[in-house]
Amino acid sequence: MINASDIPYKLAREINWGEDFNALEDRQQIVYLKKFSASMNQAADLIQIERNILANDIVIMKQMLKAADTATATHKAMLTKVILDNNDKQQATGEEIAKLKRQLAKLCEVCNGDNG
Repeated sequence: MINASDIPYKLAREINWGEDFNALEDRQQIVYLKKFSASMNQAADLIQIERNILANDIVIMKQMLKAADTATATHKAMLTKVILDNNDKQQATGEEIAKLKRQLAKLCEVCNGDNG
């Protein structure tokens, strides 16, 4: 998990208002600053909306990952069961084949012994 202290950040630079702004009368500066702060508030609102969307997306992605993890575990369990069942059947078949070969060998011995 990322801690806030792990994220590098920079402090905003001090605003250099420039000669044009400093040349304005106090009332004009106030009007300018009100418009500027309204723009900054709008920008902050847009950023917050985007953050909210991203946070919601993260919640959805976490839910999807948990569901995928559960599905993967279920799938793995099913495959393991199928493989183990198949192995048991193959082993039983192998044992049955070995048993039949022994019986066939005995029968061949009996048949060969009768002809010999």
